[in-house]
Amino acid sequence: MDSLGCEKVFPAVIGSPPELTVSIGEDQQILLGDRIRLEAVSNRPVNYEWTTTDSLDCTNCSSVNAQPLGNVVFSVKVVDISTGCEAEDSVNIVVIRDRKVFFPSAFSPNGDGVNDEWSFFAGSDVDQIITFRIFSRSGTLVYQADQVNTPDLSIYWDGTFNGKLMDSGVFVYLTEILFADGEQLSFQGDFTLLR
Repeated sequence: MDSLGCEKVFPAVIGSPPELTVSIGEDQQILLGDRIRLEAVSNRPVNYEWTTTDSLDCTNCSSVNAQPLGNVVFSVKVVDISTGCEAEDSVNIVVIRDRKVFFPSAFSPNGDGVNDEWSFFAGSDVDQIITFRIFSRSGTLVYQADQVNTPDLSIYWDGTFNGKLMDSGVFVYLTEILFADGEQLSFQGDFTLLR
């Protein structure tokens, strides 16, 4: 109706706002000890509430970092700031327990700067070296390291015992390793010292 009282009728469509959505992405696999970044993406301004808080660094952020010790489903709920509408999404994270530990078969401590120390290599899933011992073939303990924490893991043997060079030969190692998920495993084997 205008100011003179004339009326006109015409159709009008009042649209509703787009449906509120949130997405964390696809399910993923990670190795035990690895960190993962999760990003919740919404189509409107929202508040975030992570309902699975296991190992998360933030519970109300759009982006979070996590370091889960086992399989977990992370869920996030978002609430539209202006309307109060809610949406949820979740993502399944599978943690692979691959136990990444590598023990070299030989080393040559001859001072040439190449392969002069014997050490083993551990993945990010290792939490602590509880015990580490190297024995000669006759059973003499020639090297020992205990309670070595990550990320240090500085265990190196230079091929000496009591300040003297050891002769070429086969040596035996024995170690107990604590992994990030609390499992403790023993590893043993042998390697060769080459002069």
